Amino acid sequence: MRRGRERRAVRRAPWTVGAPAVAVALVALVVLGTALAPAGPAAASVRHRPTSSRTGALRPAAAVARGPDALRLLAQTPAVGPKTTVFRLRLQVTARSPSTEALGFTAYGALTARSQFQAARDGTALTPFIYQLPQPVALSKLPRDRAGGVDLDIPVNTAGGLPVSATGVYPVQVFLESYGALVGKPLTTFLVYAGADAAGYHRLEVATVVDLGGDGTPAARPGRGGAAAASLSAQTVSPRVIEADASVLATERVPATLQVSPAEVAAMAGGSAPERSAVSDLRSALGSGDELLPATSVPTDTGALVSAGLEPDLQSLLLQGSTSLAGTLGTAPALSTWVSVSDLAPSTVGALGRAGVQQLVLPGDNLSVPPSDTLGLTFGQPAKLAAAGSSFSVVGSDPELAGQLQRATTRGQTALVVNQLLAELAMIDLERPGDLRGVVLMAPPGTVLGPDVLLTLLAGLEHDPLLKAVTVDGEFDSVPLAAQGGQTLTRHLVGARQPEALAGVGLLQAAEREVGAYSEVFGRRSGLFASFSQRLLESLSSSLSPAQRSTSIAAVLRSASAQLDKVRLPTPEPITLTSLNGQLPLTLLSSAVGAARVTLVLSSEELSFVRRRYPEGECRPTGPGSAECALTLTHASTVFEVPISVRTPGVFQLLLQLETRSGAVVLATSTQTVRSTAFPDVGLVVIIAAALFLLVWWLRNARHGRRARQLVPRPVDDDDTDDTQPAVSSGAPPRAPA
Repeated sequence: MRRGRERRAVRRAPWTVGAPAVAVALVALVVLGTALAPAGPAAASVRHRPTSSRTGALRPAAAVARGPDALRLLAQTPAVGPKTTVFRLRLQVTARSPSTEALGFTAYGALTARSQFQAARDGTALTPFIYQLPQPVALSKLPRDRAGGVDLDIPVNTAGGLPVSATGVYPVQVFLESYGALVGKPLTTFLVYAGADAAGYHRLEVATVVDLGGDGTPAARPGRGGAAAASLSAQTVSPRVIEADASVLATERVPATLQVSPAEVAAMAGGSAPERSAVSDLRSALGSGDELLPATSVPTDTGALVSAGLEPDLQSLLLQGSTSLAGTLGTAPALSTWVSVSDLAPSTVGALGRAGVQQLVLPGDNLSVPPSDTLGLTFGQPAKLAAAGSSFSVVGSDPELAGQLQRATTRGQTALVVNQLLAELAMIDLERPGDLRGVVLMAPPGTVLGPDVLLTLLAGLEHDPLLKAVTVDGEFDSVPLAAQGGQTLTRHLVGARQPEALAGVGLLQAAEREVGAYSEVFGRRSGLFASFSQRLLESLSSSLSPAQRSTSIAAVLRSASAQLDKVRLPTPEPITLTSLNGQLPLTLLSSAVGAARVTLVLSSEELSFVRRRYPEGECRPTGPGSAECALTLTHASTVFEVPISVRTPGVFQLLLQLETRSGAVVLATSTQTVRSTAFPDVGLVVIIAAALFLLVWWLRNARHGRRARQLVPRPVDDDDTDDTQPAVSSGAPPRAPA
């Protein structure tokens, strides 16, 4: 019927005929409108009626502005049921000629497939109409709405109203006419009708993920975090949007799943009155059933961290984020559920599994295609995911629904697109109303759902009899896993490549080693340790460039090393020992503020050590020629004596090594020269005996040597004397016998 009017309008367009023809046409329209106007006050059935007998012009409604012919949906009835008899559209209308234009309405038959729905949403492939206003409503007759705009009320299942009996989704169009010709672009939305038969249907479970900066960057706030916070770029979600969204979440008692920035929430908790109120609203929302997702303490590229071998740092970021959220919001998020708006690689998923994640929500394109028997329908069940040696339950978000959420953020299109989205969700439910199914709504990366989108969406979910709002965890708990061939369906990761390793972290391990050593020496409660640790974690933020990250890590490394250098060994000086069992004097220096807990390792093959306790700690032998002294240094100079036993006299080296208590980091080394002048008792006896022996030997050797050289006369031996022989002088040869 409308198309017929359009064709007739083309033939009799007033711009192509003369002035007399226009006048005749006006008179005919006025007479016809007067004759056909029905009785009754319903605004939807009011026809064109002149209000000026002189010109026949209509008085425009005050809420209709003059401008390009356009219709904008401000609000509509989310769903109509057996007890609801009016379908209301609240519209913002602009018209070139408000006094001569009217509003038309057409409803089409119920849709049978989601693909058909998408075509109808675009204004094409509409089914045959089932209802049309008998006469367009003059703009002057549209009642004003207190919230702004004008109202168009369509009676449903009443005399002369829209006849609907079966549960379904019905396309409707609203359009402007001028003298029977269509002007401007029609507005297409949907009427969702839930009849008595819908009482036996399973409602589609809808989990809405609301990102309040969980993957954004905390803002740099003067006086909140100092230089470390100032090094971070501007946040993705402004505090004003968070405040408005938090108010909606606290007001609308509809379950939602929240992703927030721990750093931003902590900053707001100590901020202005509106910011503190927003934090209070978030606490209220969580207390009434909303779910809080885990988040890292600073925005991070999870895949880049894992590729760089920084999985322990990822776990630290998650733990710190949970601790921060528990402190500000009173709720610690469970690490069992992870929602990602971007594709994840198997290595990243494996790291999340080792961190405690058991349930995943990923973009639908990140998962393998569901079974062929479900291709004609929307896949609405969790499945099993096997990746990197771990097993998960996984749900893939629908990319079409994500795109609708993104379009809903366009200024002036929020109400229309959100209501189209709600109708599409109802269409998904009606694909298999006898099966319990669910979907996850989450916007694409970088899309922020403002308060208008959030309010319209949550209110629609609350009042739609075919939909049920749940949290992500709630959907995993209630919707059964999909099955194929009698077994749980398994899907696989596709599409995501191994992310590049996080750049600029070459000195990170060295810095972490130094910071760990600092914590061992000066304690984890030290303010500097907290500062060093926080600065290292902040350096992993995805908001920093590689150069900024490298500079930040190097600064922490220098600072931690400088603190550790305050505990040192003195300049080595020779040590002389005069006793075999004596005291080895040692000195340790510390210019640090507070106590320093260290271990001194002594090593020398020529020494044996004895256990001893000191006010500063204890020394104990750890093996032949080695000992460890666990000491707590509280003074600038600590002097103590180590009991030792010298094995051999002489000059030898003593190695001193100052370490952390675990021995993981060596703080300082020194080599002392030790001279021992003492001898053991047995050795002394041996030396004296050897000296006496040498003395006796020398004396005997000296005497026999002189005789051999005839320097001493040989003594007379009585046994050798022969009385019968004459004596011979020593200087004459013997005489010869006769």
